[in-house]
Amino acid sequence: MSGSEAKDEPLVLDAQQAMRDRGRIPEVAGALGWLVPGLGHVYGGFPKKGLVSMVLVLGMYLLGLGLSRGDAVALHGDLAHPIAFVAQVGAGLPTGLAYLRSRGKLPGFRDVPAEDVESEEYFQSEEFISRLPAVQTGLLFTMIAGLLNLLLAYDAFRGSPGAVARHLEEARLELRVQRLREELANLAPAEAASESPPEGAPAEEAAPSPAGAGEPPAPEEAP
Repeated sequence: MSGSEAKDEPLVLDAQQAMRDRGRIPEVAGALGWLVPGLGHVYGGFPKKGLVSMVLVLGMYLLGLGLSRGDAVALHGDLAHPIAFVAQVGAGLPTGLAYLRSRGKLPGFRDVPAEDVESEEYFQSEEFISRLPAVQTGLLFTMIAGLLNLLLAYDAFRGSPGAVARHLEEARLELRVQRLREELANLAPAEAASESPPEGAPAEEAAPSPAGAGEPPAPEEAP
């Protein structure tokens, strides 16, 4: 078996290899998918899937932030939810911005001053207690969005064994068929040359027919 044939064996449907063949790095796709929801699929060559992922994750995340007025993402004060924050980190950059907002590090994006958030008076106020169910709902939404984005980032890293992988598999099969046809085309003239007699060789003489062959039988004598 030649080296080229050994290289083609076995034909494996590998989505990550398909991404590399197209000049994309699976690890980069996964990192981008975690940092910005949907960006990993766009990088991997699936813009429609990336757009749907972006709308789904960011929509759910922003809805949770809107319901909680930004209090769903917190690591300090009475609203600290360390376990929930781990799930929210799955959303990537939006969680980082929401955390900075909760700490008052983004001017103009905080309804309550940072020093008031750290105080007990803010969390015991009627305003906060009245919207506590909305805060809890927003917390749940942001957690789900973060976990969902982790799955989508992993999907972007693994690659989609769909159109790209099937296309590459068909191309490999077509290449093998073409090589087999070329080998058969080269083999046919070689077999014909081996069967034909060499030039200058005397032609085989026909074998002499036995005596009396071809003559009509003699008539039988009457008694």
